[in-house]
Amino acid sequence: MVKKAVSASRFILPLYMNKLKGRMLLLPSEDSGKRSEILVVYGQKSTIEKWLPLCKVLSIYGNVTMPDMPGFGGMDSFYKIHEKPTISNYSDYLAAFIKLRYKRKKINIVGLSFGFVVVTRMLQDYPELAKKVNLVFCVSGLAHSDDIDLDNFDLYRNRAFTNILSRNLPASIYKKAIYHPQIVKLANYLGKTKDYHLEQLKLASRRRNDIRTEMFTSNQLLKLDNCQKQVDLTVYNIISDIHGNMLDNAKLEQHLQIIFSKYKAYKLKKTTISNNYELTEEDISAALPKRLVNFLTKLI
Repeated sequence: MVKKAVSASRFILPLYMNKLKGRMLLLPSEDSGKRSEILVVYGQKSTIEKWLPLCKVLSIYGNVTMPDMPGFGGMDSFYKIHEKPTISNYSDYLAAFIKLRYKRKKINIVGLSFGFVVVTRMLQDYPELAKKVNLVFCVSGLAHSDDIDLDNFDLYRNRAFTNILSRNLPASIYKKAIYHPQIVKLANYLGKTKDYHLEQLKLASRRRNDIRTEMFTSNQLLKLDNCQKQVDLTVYNIISDIHGNMLDNAKLEQHLQIIFSKYKAYKLKKTTISNNYELTEEDISAALPKRLVNFLTKLI
């Protein structure tokens, strides 16, 4: 059962990594007897606030940490230090954060979407850190570009689109045009969207993300191949419909079995969970199958 919601603002602290400024969530477990450490790595177009309900549910099972990712959640982008937001650079960033935050502690990692891509690459690039990891959870993540369910035309079109918008001037024009409140209002009117407040929350979330970073990383996902190195860990694939029908779960399962030494899967119950601000603690708790809840209670 989820306890009554409390303000988490006091658990959000400044984060300074590699000359980049952001924030991180340090949420202690609701159960003082729980000493397990849970690291949540979110994906694109995200903020700490967006995934706070998930972290509150996970705090039932351990202490939860969720750092901002460069270029997302309001954190400075890699472009500020004259670097590109490559998956390898994210891997180095995450490895540095784990070394700083956890030192000798064992951890459990939850990778959300693009966050799981970064987690996988980090485990491949830093095998010594993989020894610190107890469990790896994949939530709507991917391991190869083939996991994205697109035909060839859409694939090449999206590659071209994201390549263009990963450049400074096109990204600036795109942000000012697409994210302008009046444009959003018009789009909602034409699309007959009734919940304008919800759309404004989504808009505020996306404004906290760097467009160039979003487009560059999206382009990388369309060419992704994380199947070149193996990781001697068990991956727990949490199958959900957060991304709708965008992922090919059959191909994802095959690729995860190539990368990780063992594979297990849990399927979330069908609920109102979706990749937007309608995410609530109640939705998440209702979506967790009993088998997964029993497993989480045994986290170490």
